[in-house]
Amino acid sequence: MIAAALYFILLGSIYILLYYFNHRTPLPQGCENLKSQCKGCQNSACQNNPALDE
Repeated sequence: MIAAALYFILLGSIYILLYYFNHRTPLPQGCENLKSQCKGCQNSACQNNPALDE
């Protein structure tokens, strides 16, 4: 029981640490405004699709 709790605490700590470092990482050059460069595609689930603006 204690081993399972320690395992979940370890996994949660790793997740929080990776989440923190991911949000500290700056965007690569050229990826700042992808929405204006998007011409549209057939993927309606994409958040950059101009059809979502309508």
